[in-house]
Amino acid sequence: MCGINGLIFFDKIPAFDPFKIIKKMNDSLAHRGPDYNGFWNKNNVFLGHRRLSIIDLSEKSNQPMQIDNHVLTFNGEIYNYIELRLFLQKKGFEFKSSGDTEVLINAYKFFGSDVCKHLNGMFSFAIFDIKKNKIFFARDPSGQKPLYFFKNEKVFLFSSELKSIIQTNLDNFKLDEKAMNQYLAYGHTISPNSMIKNLKKLEPGCYLELELNKKSLKKKRFFNFKFDIKTNKSLNYFNDKFSQIFANSIKRHFRSDVPSAVYLSSGIDSTSILSELSNNFKKQRINTITAKFEESDYDESIYAKKVSDIFGTNHTEFKISKNDIFESIFKILDQIDEPISDLGLIAIHQVAKCAKGNYKVVFSGDGGDELFFGYEPFMKYPFTYVLDFLPPFIIKKIHYFLSKIDDDFGYLGLRYKIRLFLNSYKNKNYKKNQSWSGSFELQNIINLINKDISMKSIEDEIFSKTKKIFDNTEISDLKKLGLEYYNLFLPEIICSHTDKANMMESIEARSPFLDNEMINLSMEIPDKYKVNIFRGKIIMRENLKKFKNLDFIFNKKKKGYTIPMSKYFLKKNDLTDFFLDTLSNKNNPNLFNYDFVRKLFKLHYEKKTNYGKELWNFLMLDNWLTNNKITI
Repeated sequence: MCGINGLIFFDKIPAFDPFKIIKKMNDSLAHRGPDYNGFWNKNNVFLGHRRLSIIDLSEKSNQPMQIDNHVLTFNGEIYNYIELRLFLQKKGFEFKSSGDTEVLINAYKFFGSDVCKHLNGMFSFAIFDIKKNKIFFARDPSGQKPLYFFKNEKVFLFSSELKSIIQTNLDNFKLDEKAMNQYLAYGHTISPNSMIKNLKKLEPGCYLELELNKKSLKKKRFFNFKFDIKTNKSLNYFNDKFSQIFANSIKRHFRSDVPSAVYLSSGIDSTSILSELSNNFKKQRINTITAKFEESDYDESIYAKKVSDIFGTNHTEFKISKNDIFESIFKILDQIDEPISDLGLIAIHQVAKCAKGNYKVVFSGDGGDELFFGYEPFMKYPFTYVLDFLPPFIIKKIHYFLSKIDDDFGYLGLRYKIRLFLNSYKNKNYKKNQSWSGSFELQNIINLINKDISMKSIEDEIFSKTKKIFDNTEISDLKKLGLEYYNLFLPEIICSHTDKANMMESIEARSPFLDNEMINLSMEIPDKYKVNIFRGKIIMRENLKKFKNLDFIFNKKKKGYTIPMSKYFLKKNDLTDFFLDTLSNKNNPNLFNYDFVRKLFKLHYEKKTNYGKELWNFLMLDNWLTNNKITI
């Protein structure tokens, strides 16, 4: 896990010193790689790398790495590097290091642009072919590792973080208003868009080829998530297959030359990871970390301790106070490279702070809910057909009844969930999940922004990707929802907040559910072995049954990893003071209607309607625009 940067001039090198720019870019990624600060240059190509040493701690694996006419700067891990090295050795390749970096560069020399089809890992990287004067870029299938890039007639820039490119000042970087509206609706932008015009994110499962002589950029997809709709195998068949493939994934993900730990929340995902680690590495005592939150609605430490006792782990529990959370909130507001308003970012940063200094590698359950249908929308989706069948007067009566009772401000209270569910009434299928899981309602986005924009324009900007998914008539609506989660929510929210929160504290997070073989298996398993109206992740629950004393896990209510942000906005504290100052300062008056935001805050503060998600979404965006001096 590292940070990568690059600066390429197409014509002559400018009068200013490019080394100062690439050094500044590297300095901005110091948290991603505190162990080594590397540079490489030839003519008009400048590459940078910040290393977090995980595999082969020697200087032999420092980057950028050059072998013959190829130079690599690489962020991530190639989990099948041992198998790849053996294959390449049989083809005549020799190796000086024991890490995955040298394997990757030699694999590219052998496979060329097909190399990604042979990689099982999380990665974003750039390989410069000096002889052909061409650079090859790639990003892993699930988007675990980020890659941003910018191109104009004079220069090409790339980096692991958006801010690293912005601060070069090599272009007059402006806000992408379409991306901003996507963020307001979802809490994230949608690849290839970033918050900056013409500054793009490489989509997961894609590669780029930049030919310097022609100044041409070609993009191609090497991975597509496609469901198998013809399978008729039994639950026992898939359970056996899941058990075998997951065990292999765990073994690959455990490869490390530094200490590791499991983020243990006592949910199905982290318990599955821990149980498989304990089963496959019986001679080792597995390390586990749990955050104990003050708010009982958000705390699962009692269950986590019970799980750790069952598997005899070296368990550490960290007590997290409101002050600890506020410290993370303000650090994130100050340092985040691109806005992402999912509250899991803050919660994960809490455990990352706890892990720092003891562990450089942690295990995360990313992908379990997306691949095996664990989220509540998968379970309640069949009820949308019933909802849409109801006449409007009944819906109005329900809304009237809800308006007479207090809203919920705790963890997904009943009234709050009913209100969100009703938001999808008569919506087209490709719009429904945004109304359940998104941030601002579309009408409120129109009310918020200081620009005349039609509902149709907003919908076109926000739903173009999901509409394409739901236009597929060959698969079930549940599978379409699964594709939406895999293509949007997983890379843009889950993988993004895991990467950003952990890298902020120089920690590498690994996600065994996002192993290539696990992803391929998830595409085979029928809906009925993943979810019904009562529970999700059925196949994962079946797999856990082989371990004793875990029945309490199955009966426990699912909780997301989050913080009580809505409650924080109900009282006077440092956060609400900062928020009110933001409204008073009106730093972006050409963009936002601050009076409308104040109205939402008043309704929330007076406990009439829960707008905690919207308030945090707005605060992060407005603060980020101000800090980075971004305008339209």
